[in-house]
Amino acid sequence: MGSPGLVRVESSDKDKYGRTLSDVFLGGTRVNLEMVKGGRAWVYRAFTKDKDLLNAEQKAWANRVGVWSDTNPTPSWEFRKQQ
Repeated sequence: MGSPGLVRVESSDKDKYGRTLSDVFLGGTRVNLEMVKGGRAWVYRAFTKDKDLLNAEQKAWANRVGVWSDTNPTPSWEFRKQQ
């Protein structure tokens, strides 16, 4: 694992724009997953089939946590398209 204050990035792939797709860990905590659990991040299904992330998003949605507390949340990629 690493010390509690150590950030580790595990890259897995690149998207169609050349951006690196990664998981971010702080100590033993998977930051990506915690953000999704708290409704502070969307799962971009085009780039992952990660069951943990998908389940966490579903639970956040069901509990209306974070972005899911909005009656009509807009994914960031849709928001950018509209601008």
